[in-house]
Amino acid sequence: MSGMKLFFDTFSQPSRAVLILCHAYKIPFEPKLIKIGEMEHQTNEEFAKVCASRTVPAIDDDGFKLFESAAIMKYLVCKHKLPDHWYPADLKQQAKIDEYLHWHHSTLRMGITPIIFNKVLLPKKTGQPPNEVIIRASEKILEKSLKLLESHFLKDTKFINSDSISIADLQAVCELTQFWMAGVDPVADKPRLSQWLTDCQKELAPHFDQVHEAVYSVRDKGTFKGMLLSSSFHSCELEGVERAATPTFDCKLKMAGLKLFFDAFSQPCRAVLILCHANRIPFEPKLIKIAKMEHQTDEEFTKVCATRTVPAIDDNGFKLFESAAIMKYLVCKHKLPDHWYPADLQQQAKIDEYLHWHHANLRMGAAPIVFYKALLPKMTGQPPNEEMIRTSEKILKKSLKLLDGHFLKDTKFINSDSISIADLQAVCELTQFWVAGVDPVADKPRLSQWLTDCQKELAPHFDQVHKAIYTARDRGTFKGKL
Repeated sequence: MSGMKLFFDTFSQPSRAVLILCHAYKIPFEPKLIKIGEMEHQTNEEFAKVCASRTVPAIDDDGFKLFESAAIMKYLVCKHKLPDHWYPADLKQQAKIDEYLHWHHSTLRMGITPIIFNKVLLPKKTGQPPNEVIIRASEKILEKSLKLLESHFLKDTKFINSDSISIADLQAVCELTQFWMAGVDPVADKPRLSQWLTDCQKELAPHFDQVHEAVYSVRDKGTFKGMLLSSSFHSCELEGVERAATPTFDCKLKMAGLKLFFDAFSQPCRAVLILCHANRIPFEPKLIKIAKMEHQTDEEFTKVCATRTVPAIDDNGFKLFESAAIMKYLVCKHKLPDHWYPADLQQQAKIDEYLHWHHANLRMGAAPIVFYKALLPKMTGQPPNEEMIRTSEKILKKSLKLLDGHFLKDTKFINSDSISIADLQAVCELTQFWVAGVDPVADKPRLSQWLTDCQKELAPHFDQVHKAIYTARDRGTFKGKL
């Protein structure tokens, strides 16, 4: 029997991605089926001891426990020395795969999963009508994501950011095939995406079809036929807010080689800025004022970042977005101290686990609360979106509990006794609440201590990068809003 146990459900998109990789290279594993539809992810005791998030897939590799599919696939590729194309050794090629993997969570996945859940699964399980507000919002995200997948990630390459298939393609294609359960092809009117999907199927044969047997079975039974996608699918400083002064940067760090596009009010930007300052990585600062819509209008920036999101970098012509991908790239390129992103495979995998978990959990809980409770009302004069706020508050509460009970359970920092880029990502997310003078971990001693430890470890750069946040807090612009 194999030393590795793989907990999965073939109706889970990320599970299918991991399964295909394992089958394609005969990676031995003991299959542990977790039937999500029967709530086994909540009731199975063996699984609960392996995966604190109660999400599939997860592995127990001779005692080494790991969840988050992207982290698992990268770990398996490296451990079993699979062909380089799956996760390239070349730093820049690797960074472009990371770019997609981190982008995926809050875009393609966030567009698809809520549609499936609210249009198909929830009505089937509860008899209640679909939540049309969430569905419409998700359809917009999905349409935008498919457009970017086509125009950026597959613009000049056969596969995602590469001419060879990688774990990024596995992650993306298995997300899209979820629609097949209802007999729907989400890329039917998109020739480039349709060709890419066909190329993935051919490249992954016969394992692709083998892993999708459950999906094909549901499709052929017609269980969910006609239940997906609306008829319109395929057509388918803040204003009035005084802005704080931009943080000043050591002129010695200004250098034309690396351009860093940022806004200090952006949580992910602050994480990258702190890393650069703490390690004296030279860069030319390029301020992009999101509140003034410069991420949409700045011509230099739009040529660098297809998503129009900050942070982004242009490193002598090498362009990259997604903060986690940027930080990992900078750590490796500049050979920063090992604790930022460890060379040890298992330690590295645990940092990856957090970084991929972060998008749909802590960030998905914290960011919308600040946006809908404080920023949007200030910009538009309209009342807060209470439904979105309630949903986000539930996610945040659950995320803080897992951050406390799992990621910081036995270590001073996230999954480690030394600070890493995972801590930077997390702590800068939570400090967003400070604009309103709110401490989101005030009643959580362990998290409060961790936040203090991060501040101390990152001094004086932490306070330097947070100047804009402190100024907004001291002015009381958003006081009482959160």
